Amino acid sequence: EMGITLHHTTGLPYIPGSALKGIARSYALLTLAATKNVPLEDLERFDAHLVLGHYDNLIDGARMYREVFGLAANTTHGIKDSQAGGVIFHDAVLYDVPQNVDRGELFTLDVMTPHFPKYYRSSGGDAPDDADSPNPVTFLTANAGLVFAFAVGMRAGTSDDVRKQARRWLQEALQELGVGSKTASGYGVFMKPP
Repeated sequence: EMGITLHHTTGLPYIPGSALKGIARSYALLTLAATKNVPLEDLERFDAHLVLGHYDNLIDGARMYREVFGLAANTTHGIKDSQAGGVIFHDAVLYDVPQNVDRGELFTLDVMTPHFPKYYRSSGGDAPDDADSPNPVTFLTANAGLVFAFAVGMRAGTSDDVRKQARRWLQEALQELGVGSKTASGYGVFMKPP
């Protein structure tokens, strides 16, 4: 309930591999869709065509998309069987704790201040009112400057080119989209270490 993912054994912040796979896939899908000017409302159908191989000879990276992420059964689009992707996205863990942050502090507190608590509590039933009192809420965050280690593995029979493409998509996704909530506020957006 804290809005931060902490490892159940160490208590340290980490990023689940499933989240990393999800943002890498979203980024790859958006990137490939942009090459064909696919509107956002058609992304699900475009994704199905990618995993079925319909764009393999038309879009650079289409074949890699299927090889990296696999395919999930989808009766709407005629995909009968699921198939695992050739790449494994491992959990991202802290690297070199705690020397890589100022004063060795892993966590810091931040504050969000909803200005219309009655409106939010009523799920929009009460109109926002300037007479409502702001309600500051503190929450725990991972300190800026933490360095995470990312690992992308591959299943037997997968080429190293497929793994390298998955790494590129993941790196670009972390730098452009970020991971987790509040990315619009600057949380979860990564940059390459110097």
